[in-house]
Amino acid sequence: MAKDKYIIGLFDHEDKLVHAVRAFKAKKIEVTNVLTPFPVHGLEHELGYEESRLHTAGFLFGMTGMTLALFMMTWVSISNYPLNVGGKPFFALPAFIPITFELTVLFAAVGMVMVYLKRNQLFPGHVPRIYDDRITDDRFAMIFKVDDNTTQQDYDAIAALLKASSVTDIKTKEFDDSSEMFTSIEREFVFQNSSVMAQPVAEEKAVVEEEVVEHKIVEETAVAEQTVVVEKSEDELKDQLFNEIGVVSEDSKDDLKKIKGIGKVYEGRLNEIGIFSFGQIAKLQGKGIEAIEVLTGFPGRIQREDWVGQAKTLNEGGTTGFSDKVDNGNVY
Repeated sequence: MAKDKYIIGLFDHEDKLVHAVRAFKAKKIEVTNVLTPFPVHGLEHELGYEESRLHTAGFLFGMTGMTLALFMMTWVSISNYPLNVGGKPFFALPAFIPITFELTVLFAAVGMVMVYLKRNQLFPGHVPRIYDDRITDDRFAMIFKVDDNTTQQDYDAIAALLKASSVTDIKTKEFDDSSEMFTSIEREFVFQNSSVMAQPVAEEKAVVEEEVVEHKIVEETAVAEQTVVVEKSEDELKDQLFNEIGVVSEDSKDDLKKIKGIGKVYEGRLNEIGIFSFGQIAKLQGKGIEAIEVLTGFPGRIQREDWVGQAKTLNEGGTTGFSDKVDNGNVY
């Protein structure tokens, strides 16, 4: 099973992304990939990408189709089954042109589509790697591949440049391709050899590592230049959360997707831990926010996107600009 690890920096504006790419290029630090929700003008030049060779593949496929058409018609007309049609020559090139043209276009079109799908790994059965759910929405990502030779100094250099470029979040992710078809495991990771871990940028001091096997949360907080490790189970975190926001039955479930920043995936995560209503989110404060960020795995978003303010408005029967879009079917 292949295991690939990555450091991911997320930006909220394309200009910040382009400036970050220039900064890494100046420091000669390799950027593995850049992902954007829409094309960013000039980004390919900043990354030093070469021109696509898809048109070359199209030319070669077209030539193959043309050659095959001419060969087959010539062989049939001259050697395999020659016919005298009104005294016309057996090799009637003008009559071969329409079929030659059609087969040239067919081979070029089908061949270019197959090459495009293969090059971008869009073929059936391929499991895509989701570095962050927001990349197809409003976030721009810089991705750095990590291996056994990556040190703490390497990580610090990448993190420092990202922060200097106004990065929104820095996270780490590991992909474990399963031996079963069409499956892949995604998880956060911590370097064993260099103590590198994902760090939220927006003044969040808590560093979180999710232990999948033991279902425990290890929270590290810097105190007097020392690291104090506090272990909290899921049940303890849920008690901390629901003591603050209260328990609501699933029968009273609200459409949490009306809150900007909560999509189908995040709504499912919130429902899994017992958050179903606007009223619960409206009551979130320090300890509750801390617990929910650890349990759901998206730190910083609650304050940054003002979930509490939106939830208070919706809970009181009001609407927001975003909730109106959801009601009108303009958000998918």
